[in-house]
Amino acid sequence: MKFSFKVALLACIIFLTNYNAANAQSGEYKPVVKKKTSSSSATKSKPNSNNKYFDESGDFASHLQYALHFSPGLNFSSNYFNFRLDPSVGYKINKWASAGITGGLNYTYVRASDGVTNASSNLLSTSIGVYGRVMPIQSFPLYIHVDVKSATYKRAQEDASGYYIDPDNPSHLLSESQTKPEVNVGLAYRTGSGQPWGFELLLLYNVVNNNTYYTGPFDFKIGATYNF
Repeated sequence: MKFSFKVALLACIIFLTNYNAANAQSGEYKPVVKKKTSSSSATKSKPNSNNKYFDESGDFASHLQYALHFSPGLNFSSNYFNFRLDPSVGYKINKWASAGITGGLNYTYVRASDGVTNASSNLLSTSIGVYGRVMPIQSFPLYIHVDVKSATYKRAQEDASGYYIDPDNPSHLLSESQTKPEVNVGLAYRTGSGQPWGFELLLLYNVVNNNTYYTGPFDFKIGATYNF
């Protein structure tokens, strides 16, 4: 009798132990398994690198524009040569208007001879001013351009009979300089629309001083632009 009671008690203990273990296992915390996303959906699309050049909400540097024009003299020979570089830095106000600072370096070579003596001069003229331009039609890259400059011209002294030779240095021509205002109005056509780099054709007319030494009233320039 005592043996049977002990066996029954042992069976109850084993049953209760297994029951508690089963309940504990069924209530065990399991972490949530997250589904992996594909690499294409997880990777953010990269913005177009060109967008920063045309983003009006960007910082100050993103609004800056740069250009370098040159204008070879139309009248050049072994006795005369003229070449000009006009750099400019501007600020893009919005998609159709900009304004900035423009300058110019004008190199001129003049040579003369009286049959016995050869004399020449290397002359450098400069200009500085401001410009503004607008693009009336957004779909067509044609700009109305206006610039106002103060230009200091250097030229070899001459009269109807010819150039003056420097008496202190017979191999050089005497030179003189004058400072004159310029107001140039014209049109600019730019290629490379939608891209940071482009090329430009610029035709200007000087409305206040149409008797300049080198270009006359009309001035034709070509050049490269950035961020226009």
